[in-house]
Amino acid sequence: MNSPPASTWKHAPGVRASLALLVVACILPVAAVASFLIVNFYNKERAQLIEHTVSRARAVIAATDHDIESTQLALQALSSSGMLLNGDLAGFHQRASGLVGKLRADSIVLLDTDGTLLLSTRRPYGAPLAKLGRAPLLQRILASGQPGVSDMFIGPVVGKPICTVGVPVVRDGAIVMTLNAILTPDRLLHVLTEQKLPPNWRASVLDTQGRVVTRSHDMAKYAGQQVGATLRQHLAGASESGLSTRTLDGQDVYVVYSRSPRTGWSAVLGIPRAELTAGLYDTLTWLVSVTIAALAAGMALAWLLGGRIARSVQAQP
Repeated sequence: MNSPPASTWKHAPGVRASLALLVVACILPVAAVASFLIVNFYNKERAQLIEHTVSRARAVIAATDHDIESTQLALQALSSSGMLLNGDLAGFHQRASGLVGKLRADSIVLLDTDGTLLLSTRRPYGAPLAKLGRAPLLQRILASGQPGVSDMFIGPVVGKPICTVGVPVVRDGAIVMTLNAILTPDRLLHVLTEQKLPPNWRASVLDTQGRVVTRSHDMAKYAGQQVGATLRQHLAGASESGLSTRTLDGQDVYVVYSRSPRTGWSAVLGIPRAELTAGLYDTLTWLVSVTIAALAAGMALAWLLGGRIARSVQAQP
């Protein structure tokens, strides 16, 4: 007596399941290897982008140093003027006024050693001028005898954020005054624009206290403001580094910076974090989609072939 074909239903699922497992075993390892290669490639590309951005930050701070040094040299030449040494301040005021444009400065000021403003090209000669409350740059020049650059502060004459480049005026071996060029944030903006950074990047030059000297976006709003405490802590440490942070205008960025050994100022470039990860996420999303599609197609084919194999086995005598 022939046995009934009651076990037919058992063969098909077994064959189909085996083929489905074979599909999974073939596709998932390939997808895993592809994911590893994609992530590894992304990490290398990201590292190269960051290193390239550090190089651009170095270029920004080098251009900033060059601007400051050029201004110092011009001021040193002007400080040797016979009118200044002979006490002809009215004549010196006229000459200095004619040089402001060449220095691309807001104005030129002359300071006594006690911080008294002797003249400013922003005011007619002889007009009353304020006495500086604090003058850290003046004190540094008097102590060292060397030119220097200040951090950002609110100028008593212009009433807005400025910095000053100053040189000593020496008479008979002693410093009797300092000659200073007043620089506004737009004066140094070119060191950022010349880098031709992507428009959605954030770029700034910061002073030693982490205050914005010049900025690529909303400069008038943020000039003179301090960046966040986390970034300031990093700036006080390594001369070059990078970190994830948020800009003053609320943008999530990966920041790289380079600090000048001459001035202590830093060039800071911020890459939007979304830009750093968008390529990876897009590629991984594509890979997951392709993997799911391949699995679905493989499963469908396994189900179809499994059924055929099961029926052929069942049909055998």
